[in-house]
Amino acid sequence: MKYYFIKHQHYSENTSAYGYGDFPDSIPYLAAIVEADTIRKAQNKVKKIFTRVRFDSNSPVNNNFLMPENSQFLTYYINLPMNHDNRLSPENTELHNLCVRLIDAAKIDKGELCSTE
Repeated sequence: MKYYFIKHQHYSENTSAYGYGDFPDSIPYLAAIVEADTIRKAQNKVKKIFTRVRFDSNSPVNNNFLMPENSQFLTYYINLPMNHDNRLSPENTELHNLCVRLIDAAKIDKGELCSTE
């Protein structure tokens, strides 16, 4: 089963719109796609890629989500287009765009995505 690793990047400016830095925006992006038998094995694979990631379900502030391909909430994250938010850092934008390209390639292989001329 495929698991999609979703991270969030915080963005804030020192303006009243962001509470002078106290209320940053949280911008989601796809960081990785791993294939594993169980969610625990998927977490281990993600930890090998991103060594500073922790999965703590009891945390009130959890910015790392690992969702299986059959999750009802996954469609929101999968449908985020490439370069969906210009406030993302270049590294995170590159990660997100790579995941979107992989998803589109898989859809083309399955015949779910029609090419336009």
